[in-house]
Amino acid sequence: MNVRPLLLLVLSLPAPYFLEQHVMSEGTGQMSEGTGQRRGSKKRSTERRRPSAPGRSSQDDDFYVTANMIQTALPAIDYEVLVCDQEVITRSLTKINRIYEESGLTQERANESALAAWKEVRLNSPLRIDQCMNSSSFINFTLTLGRIVFKSTPGEADITINGKALPDKTTHNMLYESGTHTVRYSKDGYETVEKPCTVLERKENDCYAELKPKP
Repeated sequence: MNVRPLLLLVLSLPAPYFLEQHVMSEGTGQMSEGTGQRRGSKKRSTERRRPSAPGRSSQDDDFYVTANMIQTALPAIDYEVLVCDQEVITRSLTKINRIYEESGLTQERANESALAAWKEVRLNSPLRIDQCMNSSSFINFTLTLGRIVFKSTPGEADITINGKALPDKTTHNMLYESGTHTVRYSKDGYETVEKPCTVLERKENDCYAELKPKP
């Protein structure tokens, strides 16, 4: 079952079902009770700051890179919201890591899935840019992700998944929501192949297509 409709439903629920009932207080960096929007009368700094990576200090940390990608795609998002997201991810990783370990997967894979889930939630869900994620909903969504590996003969085929073109050609892999997805392979001089590919959560899933030359 494709979980995207479930994700959209969960993310669109009113507080307190999805939204954390706290916000970052301007000027203090501390959590305060609220309605999912920032409040405070103190003057905000005009400097764009980014959250630090959880448990790491390297500037090229994967968390920093993901935060930068989100800020690039959503220039209006405030750094306090990303810091709040960071705290949610940090709290959630303990449970995510444990479940991944029980599934025979590494902590690195768990961290990668958490960041992929964060990017998906921020860029492709109804969650407003002034709202912080909810820990339990974030954990549940992260655990639905699986890795899909695109392969084709011949290689270097263009790929779309559920109508969305991917920037890379085969062989390519990415984390994606569990469920059955429509994948299309195309290459100049070859007939296009469209097929369903199933993604199982926390598994590596091959999606292979053999393209025949055009007559």
